[in-house]
Amino acid sequence: MLSTVDFFAAFDRAGMLKEAAWTPSVGLPGAGVEQKEKGRFRAPATEVLAGEAFTSDITFQYPALLFPGLKRGEVLAIAGTNYKLREDPRPELDGSRYLALLESA
Repeated sequence: MLSTVDFFAAFDRAGMLKEAAWTPSVGLPGAGVEQKEKGRFRAPATEVLAGEAFTSDITFQYPALLFPGLKRGEVLAIAGTNYKLREDPRPELDGSRYLALLESA
């Protein structure tokens, strides 16, 4: 069984991840220093479930080890567009990955 990090590395090799940049706000770990990491970005109308459904949310899914301290109101820059977190990232599965719900900043 693949670990979450291995799973995301495989997705990256397949070209399925997007780079996100985050500069933590004052008071957060790494404040003021830009961090760049890759995760799974989905925009509205992205096909999911092998084309059987479409997502209506803007989301960014990433391994829990990345972006420590990311929370509601912080801004991620993905593919030249800024997105603000609508709420704190949600842990998924066993807590080894997170899902961030985004909105245009």
